[in-house]
Amino acid sequence: MSGEERGSRDETLGKLGYTLGETLGRGAFGLVRVAWYDNGRNRVKLACKITDADRCSERFMRKFFPRELECCCYMRHPNVVRTHSVLRRRNEIFVFMQFVPNGNCLAYLAKNGKLSEYKAHYWFRQVISGLQYMHDKRWVHRDMKVDNILLTKSWNCKLADFGFARTLESETQSETYCGSPAYSHPRILARKPYDPALADVWSCGVILFVFLEGSLPFRGRGNARVLHRKMMNRDYEHKADVTDSVKDLISKLLQPVHEKQLDLNGCIRHPWMSSENYRSLCKREGFHDSDAIPPMPRFDVPRLKESRDVAKVASNLRPSTGSAHPTSAYRVSAHPVPQ
Repeated sequence: MSGEERGSRDETLGKLGYTLGETLGRGAFGLVRVAWYDNGRNRVKLACKITDADRCSERFMRKFFPRELECCCYMRHPNVVRTHSVLRRRNEIFVFMQFVPNGNCLAYLAKNGKLSEYKAHYWFRQVISGLQYMHDKRWVHRDMKVDNILLTKSWNCKLADFGFARTLESETQSETYCGSPAYSHPRILARKPYDPALADVWSCGVILFVFLEGSLPFRGRGNARVLHRKMMNRDYEHKADVTDSVKDLISKLLQPVHEKQLDLNGCIRHPWMSSENYRSLCKREGFHDSDAIPPMPRFDVPRLKESRDVAKVASNLRPSTGSAHPTSAYRVSAHPVPQ
C-alpha cells in the first residue's frame, strides 16, 4: 500500500473515530494492530484484525470468512472475545475487537511453565464455559488450542480466533479438514466425517493436558499418520504430580472412539470440575484460608440484548475479490466493550 493510499485509509477510519497503532502480529491474509476508538466521550483501546481480500483465496472469502464474521459478531460471553465493530473499505475488512493485553496461554506457558492443578482448573473451567456458550448458540469453534485462548488484564481466559467456526446444523457430521493436527480429533486426521462438537471437546482434553504438563500429549514429528496412531493407541503419559481425578477426566476426553468419548455436558458434570474439588485443590496448594481462595468461575450465560445490525454483517460485508467497495461499517456492541 502506497503512502497516499494509507493516508486515505487512515483519514476514513479517523472520521469514524478509529486510529490504528502498532502491529501485534501478522498472518497469511493480513495483520492485527492496536487500535483506538474515540466517540467524543470515551477513548477505548481495541485490537483490529485487518484482512486483505486480494490476498485471500476465493474459497476462503466465500466460505470461511463470512462464517468468522457472523460468529464473532454474535458472541456475548465473559470468556469469549467480544467484537466491537466491523468496517469494510475497498478490499480491506477491519474487525475491531476487545483488546486482551496479556497475550495467549501458549506464550504464558512458554514463559512460566506448566500450571498448578488448581490454576489449570480455574482456567479450564473458563474455557469450557466459553465453549458451552458457543455450543448453546449452535456454533462450533473447530480450532480450540492454547494459542487461541487469550488472557485479560486480570488473567482470565477468553476464546478467540473463529476462522474455522461454523454453525451446528441439523446434520452433525463435518468433513472439513481444519484446525491444528496436534489438537485435532483422530477422525479428522484420518479424513473421516466427524462430530464437530465432540472434536471441540477432544481439543479441550489436549488443552487441559498442556495446562498441566506444559507439553502436548501426542507428537507426530509432522507426520499425520504417526500422530493418528498415537492418538488411537492413547500413547501419552502424565509426568506432573496431578490427581487421579484429572487423569480420569483427560482419559475420557481423549477417548478416540466417538461413541465412548465424553461430551461437553459429561465434562461439566465430571467430579474434577466441581466447585468442591476446586476448593480442595486450592487447599492442596496452600490456600488454607477460605477467604483467600480465588472465586470460582460460574457456568452462567449473561442475557445481553444483541444489536440488530449484527445480522447485516455476513450479507453486507461478504467480499468478492478484486472489486472495490464503498466504506461500510456496523457497530456490533450495544454496550461499551469491557477492558
